[in-house]
Amino acid sequence: PDVHVFGHTHLSVDVEVQGQRYIQWALGNPREQRKMTNVVADTGMLVLYDSGGDPPHMAPVQFTYWGNYFQSGPRAPSEFCPPSYVRKLVQYQYPDADIPGDDEFFQRTRHGGPSITSYDGRYEARWRQ
Repeated sequence: PDVHVFGHTHLSVDVEVQGQRYIQWALGNPREQRKMTNVVADTGMLVLYDSGGDPPHMAPVQFTYWGNYFQSGPRAPSEFCPPSYVRKLVQYQYPDADIPGDDEFFQRTRHGGPSITSYDGRYEARWRQ
């Protein structure tokens, strides 16, 4: 397929991996729109395919915080380490759970970096609604 559209991760991402495009344009709740889905809050809903306009009809890959993160380096699933607030919540709900990592390990793993405060100049209006 040209594009794999998926959902429910609460992250807005548009990325090509090994020749396959993956996109999720998550609306998110108001709190998420300040961070994880701010591309949607800042720029609007994505028009993925425009059959009435001039070619190209498929929107080009859109810049997103998480797409940029996933393109910046290889994934290392073995380095999974939830942040301290997640570990504390899981430990509270499931006292016998074996939760990987600790705060020190979490600080050494790769993170997305600072939030993007504005997407101005990073998208074409044709691909928003």
